[in-house]
Amino acid sequence: MKKTPKQALILSICMILLIVGLYDGRVNASTELSKPTLKITQRTATTVKLSISSVKNADGYQIYRAGSKDGTYQLVKTTKKTSFVDEERSATKKYYYKVRAYKKTKSKRIYSSYSSKKGCTATLKKPANFKVSQSTETKIKISYKSVADATSYKIYRATSKNGTYQLVKTTSKKSYTDSKLTTGKTYYYKVRAYQKKNSIPYYGVFTAKKGITLKKKPIASTPSPAPTKAPTVTPAPTKMPTATKVPTPTKVPVATAVPTKAPTTSNSVVSEMLASINKERNSQGLSSLTTNDNLNAAATKRAKETVSLFSHTRPDGTSGVTVLKEYGISYQAWGENIAYGQRNVTEVMNSWMNSSGHRANILSSKFSKVGIGCYENNGTLYWTQVFMN
Repeated sequence: MKKTPKQALILSICMILLIVGLYDGRVNASTELSKPTLKITQRTATTVKLSISSVKNADGYQIYRAGSKDGTYQLVKTTKKTSFVDEERSATKKYYYKVRAYKKTKSKRIYSSYSSKKGCTATLKKPANFKVSQSTETKIKISYKSVADATSYKIYRATSKNGTYQLVKTTSKKSYTDSKLTTGKTYYYKVRAYQKKNSIPYYGVFTAKKGITLKKKPIASTPSPAPTKAPTVTPAPTKMPTATKVPTPTKVPVATAVPTKAPTTSNSVVSEMLASINKERNSQGLSSLTTNDNLNAAATKRAKETVSLFSHTRPDGTSGVTVLKEYGISYQAWGENIAYGQRNVTEVMNSWMNSSGHRANILSSKFSKVGIGCYENNGTLYWTQVFMN
């Protein structure tokens, strides 16, 4: 039967639609995407790092996140890369992820199946009681308390507080001594705990950054003695002599001993240190201390004695407090600070104020007076403060 022009047109359109359908089918079949594999490769206090297996013919990947494994997943990133760092995360929360690949065609976007869901837990807590202290002229000790579930600790160092921190030690111990450092240089440290769980490395919350300047000679680590109450001395009864006739004495020449010159501390050093002591005390609402020449002489003698024996014990084996008795000074409470190597009053006061035992003496309400001593030996200054009431 002969086809009319209208029938021929309809037939032509049907053939075109059939061909297009077959073409789309071929496209869909050739661009079907395999399911990607997702891994969590790192968990820190603020980030989760993901890795995605490469899918053949994929143009990119869509990453989804939820707060629980079967919770509602939200799209957080569309990327062409096979890695992603999810930032601004909370250290105390759990996170779950899934991903799918996609490919663009002329008419639509084709998606793969979703990957398996992967999750991570809250990370490790911040190490408590973090301390940085000088051990020697070239060593710094770092210490902290243990963190639950941690298997080791990462210690980082920089030369400025907000500079670039480098990992200097991974240790399972709760302290570490950093050595081969430079005297006079300032170093900053921070620490975080570490563990590996379910093949995921977990890095904990960082401690605060703490710094210290290495000094040429640190003050003595020996704690200052606590103030002690002076014993009351009861004089023994003296037997009254019987009056006897005394013969007229014969005048005998008396040999005059040559006095030994006692070491002294300059008035400028005394004035500067006394002002510094009272500035610290007044800032804490404490009364000012006073001094006198006799007390300063006793303190200076103790400074000289520390050259041969750097201790609160004197070279003759007696306690440092006996210097007060030697100078005829009565007291009810006593304390002593000693140091050496500092070049001036400012340096030695900073050293003492950064040491809990020495600071306690300077700020003690039990004292009303202080003796100040400074003695130079072979270019090194030895310092003493003798407190009393």
